[in-house]
Amino acid sequence: MVLIISENSDISTNHVIEWITSTGYPFVRINWEDKVEIKSFNLDSFSLLINDKVLVEYEKITSVWFRRGKIKLHASYLNTKSDEDKFTNYLREHLKVELKAYEEYIYHLLHKKKHIGSFDKLHINKFVVLDKAVECGLNIPPTYVVSSKQELEKLLSKHGEVITKSSNYVLNFEYTSDNYMTYTEVINQESLDLFPDTFAPSLCQMMIKKVYDVRVFFLNHECYSMVIFSQNREESKVDFRKYDYINPSRRVPYKLNKEIKSALIELMNLINLKSGSIDIVVDENGNHYFLEVNPVGQYGMVEFPCNYKLNEKITKYLIDG
Repeated sequence: MVLIISENSDISTNHVIEWITSTGYPFVRINWEDKVEIKSFNLDSFSLLINDKVLVEYEKITSVWFRRGKIKLHASYLNTKSDEDKFTNYLREHLKVELKAYEEYIYHLLHKKKHIGSFDKLHINKFVVLDKAVECGLNIPPTYVVSSKQELEKLLSKHGEVITKSSNYVLNFEYTSDNYMTYTEVINQESLDLFPDTFAPSLCQMMIKKVYDVRVFFLNHECYSMVIFSQNREESKVDFRKYDYINPSRRVPYKLNKEIKSALIELMNLINLKSGSIDIVVDENGNHYFLEVNPVGQYGMVEFPCNYKLNEKITKYLIDG
């Protein structure tokens, strides 16, 4: 049985499940939103009940895909009551910590199975990855963290323009029926006046005058690469995620040179990732700059334009190895 850990909204999970279903191989999907209860638990095994219906037994699991989300254990004794006293609340918080230990050990056991992804690699530190990328011989943009207008002025004097983006994960939320999301944005002398004297520590990098973007999906020591001609549209020049569905940027398969490919494989092995979406930009001199890797990034944007058959490859690994 294949165990898939994901979230309700993930489309890529649906596509892989379609492939698994076509083979007749058994699988169970656990979403972050699901109610998961422990039925049995010891140092060698466990069984979980999903949404009061589906029983998952450790012995029957042959492989695991940590796609997105986590297993979120449910316990009725953790339901908060408004009239509880302070002592009871302390005990309840302690029981939450206890439950966390069970979750972590379940993941520990699951990692002994053949797997793609990892629960402790859903988010990885961008700064650590950038440091490791340099160790592997990859170029990265000069990178800074600033928290004052004065520091920002110095960067602009040095580089002319810089970009800023999230240090951790992309913020995406809905408010008053509108959707908000953080993108990579340019900071220049014109926008400098909009900044207060001090602000929260913020990630900034030298602005690379790119010719195009490269998105790489890494899967089990293989690189599946795609070039995005993001500079053909004003909206997508800085961040290709500012997508125009009516007139999208052209996307075609891309062949990495041996040195870049070898360095990326070394990096992914170094940070212990079997899969992930890698972002690279290429300047007018052909220099490749590594930006980041997202362990749970969407790979459908590489799968469909380039016909790499990634959903089929993921399925084949989970079932056949």
